[in-house]
Amino acid sequence: MQPNWAWLILATPLALACRQEQPDPAAASNTAGPPIVESRAAPPMSDSDLERLTTLGYVDSASEPADESRNGAIVHDRAKTSPGPTLATSHTPCRAVLIDLDGRTLNSWNGAADCPNWVNGRLYRDGSLLVTEGKGGLALFQWNGDRSWRRSIGAHHAADRAFDNQLVALLQERRKVSPLPRDDAPGEPMTIVDNSIALLDGEGLVVESASIYDLLRATPGIVLDTTHLPDFLHSNSVEWMRRPALAEKNPIYALRNVLLSVRKQNLLLIVDWDRKKIVWFWGQGVLDNQHDASVLDGGNILLFDNGLRRGWSRILEIDPLSREIVWEYGAAPAERFHSRGRGSVQRLPNGNTLISVSDDGYAIEVSPTRQIVWEFRNPNLVSKPDGKHRTPIWLRRYPQHWLEQLGRPASR
Repeated sequence: MQPNWAWLILATPLALACRQEQPDPAAASNTAGPPIVESRAAPPMSDSDLERLTTLGYVDSASEPADESRNGAIVHDRAKTSPGPTLATSHTPCRAVLIDLDGRTLNSWNGAADCPNWVNGRLYRDGSLLVTEGKGGLALFQWNGDRSWRRSIGAHHAADRAFDNQLVALLQERRKVSPLPRDDAPGEPMTIVDNSIALLDGEGLVVESASIYDLLRATPGIVLDTTHLPDFLHSNSVEWMRRPALAEKNPIYALRNVLLSVRKQNLLLIVDWDRKKIVWFWGQGVLDNQHDASVLDGGNILLFDNGLRRGWSRILEIDPLSREIVWEYGAAPAERFHSRGRGSVQRLPNGNTLISVSDDGYAIEVSPTRQIVWEFRNPNLVSKPDGKHRTPIWLRRYPQHWLEQLGRPASR
């Protein structure tokens, strides 16, 4: 079967010239740096259009009506796909479905009747499912669908396990802060929506947190774009470092460090948790409202670069040590691959890359040479009355042996 998204190709060659040199904050003194100031760079689209797009809530269905004849796994190259069950989490209804590569349901979880939405789901080898809900909720479910606990702690977008059965999550709250230095700014405190990285215990209770605003204010060399006050610190992914071999290679991978994506600042950060200090940052001038950053086994960082301003998306793999883009996936024409919000990306064990294009309601798996070997539109996430698919906003594939350990068949 020929992929119906065969137009997707590499947008630019490897080792792109598009790169950004930035000071290394790890080499800076321990004193606070110069004040963060407002970026004056003009966006390609009008400010009114950009403001409208950035303040829109996440849509919960694909942009086009669903073609019911093209549901499920419509492309599946069995010789080239990476095996294992795939978890698809939907926004509304609050639902997560574990499927095999033919689209058959292996298990499913549903939120309570009053659940506002689900934003992110993580499955673990014991069969438990950690989900981030709208309106600040974080919940843990068991394999059989029972909810173990739910916490209303201001959580949003992302949470994951950290170490010693603890969790790491993004939280948000309104706070008043000193005004950023501007010639035309009044000397009055301003109210912002601050985001924070939080370490939680195994029951979802906050143990310790660090303000992203405070981290940025203490870091020399970062220019803060305040266009979208009060929510200008909007972040969307957080990951605890977990690879001892990488920690020995370079201190930015230390096992007490955290990788963070700050969407509205076009920034990736690595934070030394113990010192509450940013030790690496990258992205301003290159990224455009990105999502879902993760560290790969070799040390590179993979992310979904949404392209809200420029009008097209791409998948990037960067080397954080050289600050170079070493692999990119896009489209020709570029505008045919675009998810203004959300989107997920995962590097699979065989080197393939799993991509969820949330706004268009489909997922693909591509080989290292960018061949589409799996494409999926999920009928299990229900269609709306207008015929549009409810979008799978978050996808993750897991090892086949996890199902076997749970006493479940693992079909390919």
